[in-house]
Amino acid sequence: MFATWRITALALVCWLGASAAALAQPFTFTPIAREFTDGLGFLNADVPVALAEDGSAAFVGDDPLGVEHIFVYDGGTLHAIDVEAEGLGGVSSVQINGAGDVVFFATRPGTVPLVYGAYATDFTGSFFTTLYEGEESSTTAPPVGKFGNDIALSENRTVAFSSIVNASGALYRGVLPGPVASLRDGSGIFFNTKHLDVNDAGQVVVEMEYGDPTKGLARGALLFDSSGQDLVDIDTAIEKLSVGVHPRSAINGAGKVAFATNASATATFYDPPDDAGGTVVETLSLDEGVYLSTPTAFGQPSDVTAVATTADGFDSFLRADINGSDVVVFEGYAPSVGYGVFYGDDPATEKVVVVGDIVDGRLFSVVRMGELNDSGEMTLLTSDFYTTDREVWIVSGIDQPAIEPEPTVPPWLRRWRRWLRWILRWFFA
Repeated sequence: MFATWRITALALVCWLGASAAALAQPFTFTPIAREFTDGLGFLNADVPVALAEDGSAAFVGDDPLGVEHIFVYDGGTLHAIDVEAEGLGGVSSVQINGAGDVVFFATRPGTVPLVYGAYATDFTGSFFTTLYEGEESSTTAPPVGKFGNDIALSENRTVAFSSIVNASGALYRGVLPGPVASLRDGSGIFFNTKHLDVNDAGQVVVEMEYGDPTKGLARGALLFDSSGQDLVDIDTAIEKLSVGVHPRSAINGAGKVAFATNASATATFYDPPDDAGGTVVETLSLDEGVYLSTPTAFGQPSDVTAVATTADGFDSFLRADINGSDVVVFEGYAPSVGYGVFYGDDPATEKVVVVGDIVDGRLFSVVRMGELNDSGEMTLLTSDFYTTDREVWIVSGIDQPAIEPEPTVPPWLRRWRRWLRWILRWFFA
């Protein structure tokens, strides 16, 4: 009888392992640029590699003489856009779409006070358009890009960015070639903005500080789609967080939002929504992690689903992206496998790539996630341990929705899979 149980248990262990292996994705890594080849010097790993729906990509680096450029990969051809020839430098954010539009944040080196701006060009750099310029420390025209925020661009040429600092400035939106206009001014309610994103519908999701009627100064991922909206007019992906919690967000075409948090958080909702003395409707507790949100009206309980959290074996999360199929990818760290890019809550079986992986003979010592498109393609910047050369890749085959049930494992067994593995391994140790 024991022998029968032993065989059955061993078969179960093998089946569990096979089920997990079946979840692994057959990703394809295509290198598109490498330092010190094809007119490239050093690449800038601090600026995420942008990706359009047609597979074109944009990234920042120097030419072999140290002159800063934006490089555009388009159908196998690499174009170099000389920003220094336009009196610009210090590119801190770049975006590209399938129409060949390129938008970016940069400064005008040598200006006093230093000028920060948002600019547009095409994939060959044949022209440059100034969308906005502001000065360092200005309250009437604050800088953009200085505090780590982003410029955003959709496939239908909608561009968005923010200069809101300490309640001055504005959230801007427009359609290329411009002009842009204020979507929401900074005020005594809307304070500092960080990261943002925009979709073809013109919905702008912004990680920002705001004055919450039940909490005071708070942070959230707020959505704006019409000019001059107040709190009572907007939807949110998440709200009522402490200002130290940063829900870095991305939005897809259907208006769903993925966000990554840098700390655990609690959000309390009341009835009526603007009265902290009212009835508590819901207290939402979030572990540090990555979440998928269907935005709700401000003051209503947030509709969020965990993609991956610290309870799943992760230690930290940097940023997340989402595509039209609700596939979510994120950059983070799990002690069991290391730092890298993942697409689910199991760091062992739902990873795209981590530091220490070998791809085409390169041993990755650095992994930086770029962006994800609706075709399941993602951009990636890596560094090779052997040569220290940085390289840009397009990874394809990322097409599994983050919160879809695992089809090869029954729900009752999926919940206890890790527990069963431990028990069975202990039993046969």
